Amino acid sequence: MRSGSIHPSLSNDVLASLMVAAFSMVVAVGYARVFSGWPFLGDMAVIVVAGHGLGLLLRRLRLTAWIAVPALALALAWVVLALYYPETFSWGMPTSNPWTALSDQLTSVRGEFRTAVAPVDYAGGWNVLAAIGLAVAVLLADVFAFRADARAETLVPGGVLFVFVGALGDDRLRIVTAVALVGMGVATTATLRGYHAGADRSNAAASWRRWPVALAVGAVVAVAA
Repeated sequence: MRSGSIHPSLSNDVLASLMVAAFSMVVAVGYARVFSGWPFLGDMAVIVVAGHGLGLLLRRLRLTAWIAVPALALALAWVVLALYYPETFSWGMPTSNPWTALSDQLTSVRGEFRTAVAPVDYAGGWNVLAAIGLAVAVLLADVFAFRADARAETLVPGGVLFVFVGALGDDRLRIVTAVALVGMGVATTATLRGYHAGADRSNAAASWRRWPVALAVGAVVAVAA
């Protein structure tokens, strides 16, 4: 875990967070292969922005990982429940009702899993299951990238989710989403390498100069893929 002795500049932190969030968003777009239409995308965007945005805020507040990681996990759980069971909230907090509804819907999805064929409706528990999967990927990516000083390893949770969804999905946007994932993954890894470089961490100008380079490399790899 990162110690408090070296703290990146705000511009470096924002840049790295944006790239990791962009990768998570590409993973979210991959749900197009299992859901019809695009009603899922708005909810997934909320999870990505909330997760990586709060992760950035907690880092800027210099909270230790022992506090920040559980706080981020609880916040993402709150976001998922607020998105899908807002009527069960009281004074901004979930009651026991959303947990009962969540359990019932996930039980129903488990029973349908072996026979359901993509695309399925973004409802009936499938929506919540997708949100939980993305929330876990966002949490792990943020922890790997900014609490464990990871580079390419940051992409693993989202990559696993993307491959799993792709294995269950149809051919909708198969090539487009795969190319986008590869390209964004390369750009994100390049950005994180610069973020963790150490010597250049305090040099905001150097960080922003790496942005077009990272995107260019990602685009080249994506085209080749």
